[in-house]
Amino acid sequence: MSKAPRGRPFKPGESGNPNGRPKMPDALKKRISKLATKDAVDVLEAALKSSDEKVKLQAAAMIMDRAFGKAITPSDVKVTNGDLNAQHLQALQDRMGDRSRDKLAIVGGTDIEQAG
Repeated sequence: MSKAPRGRPFKPGESGNPNGRPKMPDALKKRISKLATKDAVDVLEAALKSSDEKVKLQAAAMIMDRAFGKAITPSDVKVTNGDLNAQHLQALQDRMGDRSRDKLAIVGGTDIEQAG
């Protein structure tokens, strides 16, 4: 039996699994849902009646997530259209201090002011 190639066996942009993960057959999904759903609901119902507050809270959260969907977490993201290479280089220079300013240049070809 031959070994699988080492490194990158596929060319860039080529997938090793172009069709993706096989879908679960509908009959199997239906059978699992019938078997597991009632038991899962019974377990969550028992957890809601637990004397442990953490267990109750977790069970309530799971029920709410499945009934209404998970709550959306807002985030604040700032995107700029500036020259990120120049900004990154400037941040590096600021971090490294004056000792390295004369050694760094932008990869894109634009020169940085020499520290004088």
